[in-house]
Amino acid sequence: MTVSECMGRLGRFRWKKPLAVFGDTKSYGTVVSPWFGRIVTALNVLKIDRALHLGDAIPWQREKGAEHIESVWRRYFDPVAEKYGGKLYHAVGNHDCWSKAAEKPYLKRAGKFFFSFDIGDMHVAVLNNAYDDSKPEGERDTGIVSEEQLRWLKHDLATPRKRGKRLFVAVHNPPWRMGGAVKKAWFRDVHPVLCEFGVQAVFAGSKHYLAYDRFD
Repeated sequence: MTVSECMGRLGRFRWKKPLAVFGDTKSYGTVVSPWFGRIVTALNVLKIDRALHLGDAIPWQREKGAEHIESVWRRYFDPVAEKYGGKLYHAVGNHDCWSKAAEKPYLKRAGKFFFSFDIGDMHVAVLNNAYDDSKPEGERDTGIVSEEQLRWLKHDLATPRKRGKRLFVAVHNPPWRMGGAVKKAWFRDVHPVLCEFGVQAVFAGSKHYLAYDRFD
């Protein structure tokens, strides 16, 4: 489906407060990805003023210093993001943050590694399962949500549920499609919390294709 076709279909719907969700707009080599710009153009035309990026906004810069990583953000991400007329939230991807040197440039744009926000009747909790700074460098993209985040998530979802908000969660990696220990940890630790609080959907990126999975 082309961007114009997508805009045509979206234009048939009317929301009080829509939220656009997309991700993995990173560029490759020295070529700036055209997709990010097309998405931003569509959001501006449709007047969607809240959007969530599911991670991997820049090409991976392994073993590079903070100054170089900052320059990559400025070259590949900032010029397009600055054209967006709304608020852009971020879920951290493994291409966005993978080392201590990469933390500052990422947090300069995203603010935090996990957080939540409200938009209309929706409450969205954004989790980090792509960067675990307690692991050795090169092993930080675990796909697992930390215990600290789980404790935070339970507290975060309680109040908006009482206020009648519709609850959503976002991550970069889709653990239910990763298999092994990652999938097991998700269904053991995170999925029961989502069911307990009545979370309606989980958004994830990373896999570079469109898919829909239903559980419970």
